[in-house]
Amino acid sequence: MSLIICVHVNEGIVLASDSRSTYNNNFKKDNKEIVQIGTNITDTTDKTFLCPNKTGISTCGDSSINGHPIAGYIQSFILNKLTKDTRIDDMPQMILDYFKELSPTLKTIFFVVGYQKYENHYEQRIYDVNTREGKFNQFDTLNQGAIWQGEMDILTKILNKTFINSNNGTVEIPQYDIAWNLFNLQDAINFAEFAIKTTIDTMSFQNRVKTVGGPIDILVIKPDESLWIKKKNLHSSEK
Repeated sequence: MSLIICVHVNEGIVLASDSRSTYNNNFKKDNKEIVQIGTNITDTTDKTFLCPNKTGISTCGDSSINGHPIAGYIQSFILNKLTKDTRIDDMPQMILDYFKELSPTLKTIFFVVGYQKYENHYEQRIYDVNTREGKFNQFDTLNQGAIWQGEMDILTKILNKTFINSNNGTVEIPQYDIAWNLFNLQDAINFAEFAIKTTIDTMSFQNRVKTVGGPIDILVIKPDESLWIKKKNLHSSEK
């Protein structure tokens, strides 16, 4: 799996993702289907992408198509299907059409974020695209906030109400709201990094397959520019 997060504020949009891909090994033994979970792991997968029209795409879910990493297919989509003039409002359906032709059973979620330009203003756009369901959803950006997909259990527990059992019955642990509407762009960057790093660190101690890990990539989309805050690069293993 993965963890991708989008934090949107009036100043811009932050996209962030981890870099781990976990692959299973499926084979037959004594006429039975055997699935070995997490037998292959890489911490160098690109899950967040900058497009020529200054939009951003993040992905989680199935990490391969026909035995090949999905990142290459996403890069091919960006290179061959998108231009600097592509409207962001057209991209969700383009993604559904493209990946349905490649793999009709693909179970992958995409965030598509950016700005739709009009003659005298820009409008913020955030889309959630689900290839399994074959549909997309546009999020309301009137109020600042965040959305995330993938391995959400750790972050959800931190942000939702928690209860404990005591001699006096069930007691709620004090929960403090996050002041989303007071976030500036740097706050949004900090929260996105916190969300993924906390998930990685917590998962490292849990008795489970470590499906979130590796470097954290962070992309910022503003009406007039898009820039990488953190981006892993190709490199030699030699120091």
